Amino acid sequence: MLTLKGFDRSALIIATLSAVTPLLLPSAGLAVQVPPHLRRHVISNNVVQKLQQEGNFRMFLEALRVTGMQYPLETGRGPYTIFAPNDRAFASLSKDTFTKLFQNKARLKQIVRYHIVQKRLMSSNLKFDALRTLTGDYLMTNINSAKTITVSSALINKPDITCRNGVIHSIDTVLFPLTGMENLAMNESGNKAGDIQ
Repeated sequence: MLTLKGFDRSALIIATLSAVTPLLLPSAGLAVQVPPHLRRHVISNNVVQKLQQEGNFRMFLEALRVTGMQYPLETGRGPYTIFAPNDRAFASLSKDTFTKLFQNKARLKQIVRYHIVQKRLMSSNLKFDALRTLTGDYLMTNINSAKTITVSSALINKPDITCRNGVIHSIDTVLFPLTGMENLAMNESGNKAGDIQ
């Protein structure tokens, strides 16, 4: 008999996702696979490899894989700045929002692209600014008197995870672009019933 003892909420969410899409779980010792004929194009120490090494970005890695964003980030010179929601950020989404998000590949890709800026921005470069993401939408960055950096509604809880083709900043919230995403974001905040199409 299978028991759930020792599993955290993220593990339960991953198990739930298996009904939506097949998973590759880096934290379970399974690397996100690249076809052999494409491996020669993969940049060593790339942003995807760094996300895998960190160990707390399983859901974001799955979103990269499902949407086809993994390979461009493994092979592209970039540089990229990724504001990567950690597993706790995904776990804080309602079950309904989470499931709908992973069932709609086009919307999920839009959200993934909204977390990526095509330039290298260390935390020392972040101030009150608007950063253009791969979707064409903007993220607002701010730094307060306590030197805490926020990106739109998310707190950067681990900055400056560097790699060869970019830098990763771990954030505590999944961000939603306003363009075409109002219903989902409002549904998550409880202000209005939303629907992902």
